[in-house]
Amino acid sequence: AGQVSAIEAGGNTISATLPVGVGPVYGVMSIDDRRAFILNQTDGTVTVINAQTNALDQFPANPSIPNVLTSTIPVGTRPVWADLAPGLNELVVANEGTGTSNGSVTLVNIPLCTASALPINPNCDATNPIDATTFGQIVTTIPVGVNPIMVSVLSDYTRAYVANAGIAGLPCAAVAVPNVSTTCTVSVVNLTTETVTATIPINGHPAYIATANSTPTGKVYVVCKDSQVMTVIETDTDTLYTTIPLQGYGVSVRMTQP
Repeated sequence: AGQVSAIEAGGNTISATLPVGVGPVYGVMSIDDRRAFILNQTDGTVTVINAQTNALDQFPANPSIPNVLTSTIPVGTRPVWADLAPGLNELVVANEGTGTSNGSVTLVNIPLCTASALPINPNCDATNPIDATTFGQIVTTIPVGVNPIMVSVLSDYTRAYVANAGIAGLPCAAVAVPNVSTTCTVSVVNLTTETVTATIPINGHPAYIATANSTPTGKVYVVCKDSQVMTVIETDTDTLYTTIPLQGYGVSVRMTQP
């Protein structure tokens, strides 16, 4: 099992050390800073931390058995990255899979409650007033491309874009030939219909993906560790917009606020 350290920013001191799952590789914070979600790649789970109490969160593993509590959400094989869709109260998790076959995206329900909502919202849990009764439940798992390494959600929460790196060591091709080539793509996941609505080929093995704004004026930017261009995708058509030459191979791409 791995562990997570809680660092207090005021004095840069460690206030708590918490056990999580096996092989933690990434963490993401809810936008209200009340929950941290730790992706455990080796055992295929997400550990939930209550950031207000510096303790593992406790919620029902099954809503029909409210007295059996857990801090762990099982997702897909080898989760490696996650992004938030706050407007849907969902955590979007990219599962790498075996690295040579199709991976997946798991949508996790993560609604929270407030003290004022507790008396009037039937989805608030009286025994755990912060987590809603459906907190931690899997909405669905959606197959995507080969070896997904990262996911980025549009700011209007309509879609998630998944960078599929393909099989390492094989060149990218539009149509993969077993043991000769692999597909390198971006999968477009519609978060309303919970389906893949487009698959966009990328000229290189994606290393990082970022999204800007929303529909219809948004853009998606992809860089590859073996390509000296950045690919730009339009969100109104979910097609290739242009490629931008770089001064080297792509490592990371980030977006500022508009």
